[in-house]
Amino acid sequence: MRKIWRWLLWGGIVLLPKKWVSRGVGALVRIPLPQVLIRGWIGAFSKLYGVNWEEVEVPEEGFRTFLEFFTRPLKPNARPISELPLVLPCDGKIYQKGNLQEQRSFWVKGSKYTLEDLLGETPEHEFHKGWAITVYLSPKDYHRVHSPADVEVKRVSYLPGERWPVNPLALEHVPNLFARNERVAVWLQTTKGLSLALIMVGALNVGSIRLYFDENFSPASTKKSWEYSGVFLRKGEALGCFEMGSTVILVGPPAWELREDLEEGDTVKMGEGLGQQAIQKNDTKT
Repeated sequence: MRKIWRWLLWGGIVLLPKKWVSRGVGALVRIPLPQVLIRGWIGAFSKLYGVNWEEVEVPEEGFRTFLEFFTRPLKPNARPISELPLVLPCDGKIYQKGNLQEQRSFWVKGSKYTLEDLLGETPEHEFHKGWAITVYLSPKDYHRVHSPADVEVKRVSYLPGERWPVNPLALEHVPNLFARNERVAVWLQTTKGLSLALIMVGALNVGSIRLYFDENFSPASTKKSWEYSGVFLRKGEALGCFEMGSTVILVGPPAWELREDLEEGDTVKMGEGLGQQAIQKNDTKT
């Protein structure tokens, strides 16, 4: 019976006009509502998905829209930032973690992804024999994305695409889902001169992807890139957010060595230590 319901659910998703639904949801969650209604909506959502209210920074006047709640800030020190130079950029569950293979590729849930497909261009040679980590943000998670290191923003690329959901059910049925969905790639360079690529993958019901360091950023109708100069972010500083959930993929060169104790399926928090330069390896695993 459960298998039948899964097939029926998936059939409904396939038939949905996903972009129009996402735009409609995006507009709906921006509508200011009376507190009695917005509290009821948020309360039902929180109970369904298990939101941790102990860490939420609630405005004195309450959340005016559902979007304000979904992109909510956290209380100070709710996410301690590790002393390791490379940290996790978001909350969520690790879908994939490992070294890049031939053609700078990696596998997630049975699908092979190349950096060229994900980034829409041939990546820098520095990523040869590098690594990638993929983190899925579920509806209950904190949905702001933070800088994984002390970096300078070099470039942002917008790649238009579809709006498939990115949950496990969708990954089972849609080949190369992350490379088909709308996404924003942020190219970063650390203070040590190492490159990182942070890819924010859109999904069903994601109204938009925001970048906090550029208030004028707006997804285009076609592929587009923007160059930046003098935009610096501290490790753990807010970089952007999903206006409704999705997935983050972080890619780096082999000069970074990732923590060995992090495994696929682990639940992680933004700011947890992810790795350090190989030449600086020590026994610290904070």
